[in-house]
Amino acid sequence: MSHIFTVRELTTAVKDVLESEFPFVWVKGQAGNISRPGSGHLYFSLKDQDSVLSCVWFKSNQTAAPNTLPDRLQTGQALLCAGRIAVYAPRGTYQLIAELVQDQGTGNLHLEFEALKKDLARQGYFDRDRKKNLPANPLRVGVVTSPSGAAIRDFLKVGHTRGLPATIRIYPCLVQGETAAETIASALEQANLEGWAEALVLIRGGGSLEDLWSFNTETVAKALFTSKIPVITGIGHETDQTIAGLTADCNGSTPTHAAQLIWPERDQIAQRIDELEISLLKSRRQFFRSKRQGLLELEQGLSWLSPGRHLKRLEERNGSAVQELKRAGELFLQQKSGSLVDSTVGLSRTFPASRWDLLEQRVEQLAQRLLSAEQLFCRNKETPLERLKVALDGLNPYSPLQRGYSLVKKKSDGAILRSSSQVGPGEHLDIRTEKDHIPAKVIE
Repeated sequence: MSHIFTVRELTTAVKDVLESEFPFVWVKGQAGNISRPGSGHLYFSLKDQDSVLSCVWFKSNQTAAPNTLPDRLQTGQALLCAGRIAVYAPRGTYQLIAELVQDQGTGNLHLEFEALKKDLARQGYFDRDRKKNLPANPLRVGVVTSPSGAAIRDFLKVGHTRGLPATIRIYPCLVQGETAAETIASALEQANLEGWAEALVLIRGGGSLEDLWSFNTETVAKALFTSKIPVITGIGHETDQTIAGLTADCNGSTPTHAAQLIWPERDQIAQRIDELEISLLKSRRQFFRSKRQGLLELEQGLSWLSPGRHLKRLEERNGSAVQELKRAGELFLQQKSGSLVDSTVGLSRTFPASRWDLLEQRVEQLAQRLLSAEQLFCRNKETPLERLKVALDGLNPYSPLQRGYSLVKKKSDGAILRSSSQVGPGEHLDIRTEKDHIPAKVIE
């Protein structure tokens, strides 16, 4: 069974489809059924030979029209309207919410606008890949506009509250009239010749399509297309579309919106500075942590290669050599003594008593030779030991103190000073002489 809609469901479905499919349309026809309630809104219909379309022109949207058009709107008048389709649920009807209402004569300008737009699009004027990026928070901005218009006042008012303090240079031009397009192009060219600005802004307040026509000319489009400096436009109201806006590197919906696109909010700048500060502090901590680890590794390496550690290893080796020498001498004497006893016993058995005295004398001689050999052996071993002792004494950092020198250390970590760059003003030192310790403090 197919779904049965309630009236509300069906009206909502129709509303969603129509409003999504027709967010902004141009419609032409003749005005009729004009109604002017005290609210200032205008209710009328657009009709042609076959159909009628209900329209509402709210008072807030009438500011974009020529001053007299809302008052002189009359039945049968040919109009060109732009706006969005909306469904009025209480009556189940659809209507046009008009945002722009122009005399039909202006409709011919719309046809010219579309023709020029198509031609420039074919030439690549609107291509995204050829447009330049705006500089971030520019400090030198050139503004092409009328110096006496409301647009420059709105632009400066918003710009004063955003971004970092910037210098603004105004390039005066006409923004309406027959010669306006030439003066706009000339001002853009002048700004490019000077090359002072980091970014250019082309702005104008709202108006009818006829009022904004200077910004829909090929002259202005070409000046924007050839500009070497990035250009942002802010022309008319949010609903206004111009050839200049399509050609520019960036298009704001209004002059104030253009200022918002150029300069970020100061709160965002402050937040970015805070983020950079946090990142800097984190990087600094990581840097010092890495350097501290490197210093610890170097300190360990230096402690292994330090003179004190080297002297200690030499002392250990010297002690081991002395012990080994003692053991070798004792073993040598034991071996020789045993051999002597064995030889004496063998001699007493082998030789007669008459030769004993002779052999005894021989033994005494051998003993003397043995003693001499032992002394010579010991002297030969004592000489390297003496050299090692002399070398150890030369490496002793406290030996120069006996000759009148002093040893200066940092009080904080006991490091020996080798250069004045190791200390700063106010640091405490310990000066060691042969017999005393003298405290000191660095003055400058």
